[in-house]
Amino acid sequence: MKLLIILVIFFAAAGLFFAGRSKLITLKPFVNLKGVQDYELEVMDYKRAESEIVTEKENYPKFYKGGKTGVLLIHGFTGAPYELIPLAEYLHSEGFTVYLARVAGHGSDPENLNELTYEDWYESVKYGYFLLKNNCDKIIVTGQSMGGLIALNTVIKNGADGLILLAPCIKIKNPLSVFVPYVKHFKKYDHKNIEADEQKFFYNTYPMEGVHQLIMFTEYTEPLAEKINIPVLMFQHMGDKVVSAEASREFFGRIGSQNKKAVYFDNDDSGYHALCGAKNPHRDDMFAEIKEWIDVIK
Repeated sequence: MKLLIILVIFFAAAGLFFAGRSKLITLKPFVNLKGVQDYELEVMDYKRAESEIVTEKENYPKFYKGGKTGVLLIHGFTGAPYELIPLAEYLHSEGFTVYLARVAGHGSDPENLNELTYEDWYESVKYGYFLLKNNCDKIIVTGQSMGGLIALNTVIKNGADGLILLAPCIKIKNPLSVFVPYVKHFKKYDHKNIEADEQKFFYNTYPMEGVHQLIMFTEYTEPLAEKINIPVLMFQHMGDKVVSAEASREFFGRIGSQNKKAVYFDNDDSGYHALCGAKNPHRDDMFAEIKEWIDVIK
């Protein structure tokens, strides 16, 4: 009887182990939408947000038309376009054309993140990418946290003239994240602390299947640093409480481009992760440096 119980426990554990080891998805270049009219691209992206029942207007994608240098902005996991509005408005005021993307599954219902893959996240920024292609001579792709993973894969698979990484999610800092592929079978959500005035924009839970997709996305992207050969600018808070700053630094060191710059913030203990948020005391300086850096590579 004891042997039977041991065997049952062993095979149950083995089943959970293999159930948690999902195969990584290989990302492909976007389907070429270069010939699609601007209006159609905007409508397709807007309708996709409507289909996911996005309610807040700040969480819809937005096209800020300006000059001939375009910037694609991509937000983070469980975040929304709202978090990058300050940077979008600043860059537009400086004369740039900006597309503020909404990543699939975000800004609507957390359950959507339990239904989608990181391939869906990556594919969802193609409308903004081709809108900028239609209107600009140069494109800079910018991503915050998970958006950094999307940005990295976008430039590698589709091309761009510059890449800006804001606290990229190369590795999740929480050591318990390794258990997510197994825990997700028993627990669909984990609580997340959100400021009261931001709860209508951001999810206050972590959908566990979505977190597993994020982990796989980091595993897929981490080996790709050497494939990047365009100018790169990265900002990272060394006390970041969400992603590993050391993993970001190591990844940055492997980037193949000869034209790259990293700015590390380490003179406070706030541990802020959302670099475009008001809690970043360096935000204004960071925005100004982004503008100056883009000007150099125009």
